[in-house]
Amino acid sequence: MNVQRPSKSSVVRVVHHVLPALLAVATHGACAAPSAQAPEDEDAQDTENVDDSFLAGERLGPLPDTLAELGLFPDLEALEEPHVDAISFRPAHRLWTNGASKQRLLFLPPGTSVDTSAVPWRFPRGAVLAKTFFYPGRHDRPTPVETRILRHGAAGWDYAVYLWNEEATDAALLDGAAPVPVAVTIGEERFEHVVPSTLQCRSCHESAPGMVLGFDELRLAEPREPGEVTQLERFYEDGWLGALPEQPARIIAEDEATRSVLGYLEGNCTHCHNGGDGPASAFDLRHPVALEHLVDVPTTSELVGGWRVRSGAPEESGLFLALSRAEVTTAQPMPPLGVERVDEAAVELFRAWITGLGEVRDER
Repeated sequence: MNVQRPSKSSVVRVVHHVLPALLAVATHGACAAPSAQAPEDEDAQDTENVDDSFLAGERLGPLPDTLAELGLFPDLEALEEPHVDAISFRPAHRLWTNGASKQRLLFLPPGTSVDTSAVPWRFPRGAVLAKTFFYPGRHDRPTPVETRILRHGAAGWDYAVYLWNEEATDAALLDGAAPVPVAVTIGEERFEHVVPSTLQCRSCHESAPGMVLGFDELRLAEPREPGEVTQLERFYEDGWLGALPEQPARIIAEDEATRSVLGYLEGNCTHCHNGGDGPASAFDLRHPVALEHLVDVPTTSELVGGWRVRSGAPEESGLFLALSRAEVTTAQPMPPLGVERVDEAAVELFRAWITGLGEVRDER
């Protein structure tokens, strides 16, 4: 997925041609999704530069009933070609979702940018993030299953999900009341991909400090190829980010296996386990401190083995058992939502890493 680099004029065009529908707030009716409230003084960016028409009038109405009405894609049969002025991004340390491929898009109102001086980053009113999930379809062509919308409205963050029809010609807005299972196939394996309810969307996003997942300094600062300009640099050059960090966040580790493990934890665990106030949040798996909270540390629950990570013993490590979704343990499968198909590559990564920890311990 290539990152597009629009000019300043294209930023204005995307707002006038795509966002009039996209920026509607899902606040009532069948398409309503409860807003995540945020303090006005903390969440609102300098509103002098925000076009008030995006916060009032007709655009404050509900999101349309179909994805076609949103204007996100000029042609719903050519999703690989989103609107010319859309910014697509591909974060490092991505979330595993059953092996689905994903397309991620960001829109901002004219005259605004993401405030990167804040921690976490602050998104202006009217910011919209969209993510479409694809599975193999006819003739191995990726087929869309769902498109999720996260919109920063006047009253906080709003969530919406569009479910694609079987012909992949359009998607209908769900009411978000309950999860929706959708039968999909990868290779010879058939299983159910579960489209989340609004409550489930909120449980992940609102466990994170800044609501938005996947678009941040750490995930945009990794070059996709050695020596390549990073997405972080590109987005700053094009005016989408308010400032460029002098020393962008990176995962530092003694070896590549450990770095990969820490990256996987960042992508799949830290939206909950981030050192926050909640029971799960207090268990911090962010990359600077994850190892000291994991390696040869006893569990605080009734997990088989009694260790979060037992050096040299994957089958005695609660993290490995949860990730592999082992049926012989009382460990809760992790992540608890959005995974119906085990990430076998990650299982082997963690198995090899934990086994290697035992070899390092023995050498010492």
